Amino acid sequence: MSLKIAKFLLIAILHHVAVEGRSREVIEPAGLPENFIIGGETPNIELQHVALIVSLQETPTAHGWLFTGTLITPMYVLTVAQTAHGFHRWRIGLGSNNRLLMNFHDANVATIHPNYNPTNLHNNLAILHLVQQVPYTPVQLPPENPGPSPVYLYYGFGTTNPNNNDALPNILQQAQTIELPVPECQRYFGNQLVTNASWCCAAAFNMGLCNGDQGGPLLHFHNHHLVGIASFWMTPCNSGFPNVFVRISHYVEWIRQVTGA
Repeated sequence: MSLKIAKFLLIAILHHVAVEGRSREVIEPAGLPENFIIGGETPNIELQHVALIVSLQETPTAHGWLFTGTLITPMYVLTVAQTAHGFHRWRIGLGSNNRLLMNFHDANVATIHPNYNPTNLHNNLAILHLVQQVPYTPVQLPPENPGPSPVYLYYGFGTTNPNNNDALPNILQQAQTIELPVPECQRYFGNQLVTNASWCCAAAFNMGLCNGDQGGPLLHFHNHHLVGIASFWMTPCNSGFPNVFVRISHYVEWIRQVTGA
C-alpha cells in the first residue's frame, strides 16, 4: 500500500521547531509499515492506556494522520489539539503495546481547549470522546502540585528514524528523561513558545520525540501520574535539543469539567 508523508508546519524560533506537524498520512491502522520515539526501547509492562490515534477527515475515503494519546477515563482520550484540529473522526487503538494486537475504537467528537493557539501551541490539548466505554484502566491525572521524580518516562508511536518517516515499529516505544527548568528551556525556544504551562525534558543527543509522538504521555516514575503530553521539539528529532510537553497539572480542572470525572 502506498503511503504519503504529510508535511509539517515548522516555526522558526532559533531553530526550526516541529509544532503543528500532522505526523503521518495513512490509509488505515492496519496499513502502516511493519517496521516510534528516537533512541527509545520497548516497555517491559503492558500499557493498555497508551493510545495510537489515526485522525481522519470527513469523507470515508480520506487519508489519516498518526498521533499518540492517553486514556484518562473509560470514555475519554487526552491528546494534543493538532490531533483534533481540522479532523472529524478518529480511530483509536488501545489495549496492547503491539499495534497489531490492539482493539480499535471510534471517536466522533473532540473537545479542543478553548484557548488553544495553533501558532504558538499554547493550551495544546484536546479530549476525544469515545463512542463506547473501553475495558482498560485509565492513567491517573496528577495532583495540583505533583512531587518531583528522579526520572520520567515518555511513550509514543512515532518514527524511530528522523530521516525516514516509514520507520514505524509495531511496538510502543519508551524513553527516560529528567526535567529541565522552564527558564533554561526558554533559552532554546524563547518565552513565546515555552511558558509555565510547559514541561521540558533535558536534551539528549539521538534520543527524543519525533513525528507521530505528539500527544504521547509523560509519566512520573514512581506513582505513574500523567505529568505531561508531548507537544513539540526542534528538528531534526535527534538533534539533542529539549522536548516540550504540556504540563497537565495546569489543566486538571478543565479536563475534569469536560470528562465529568
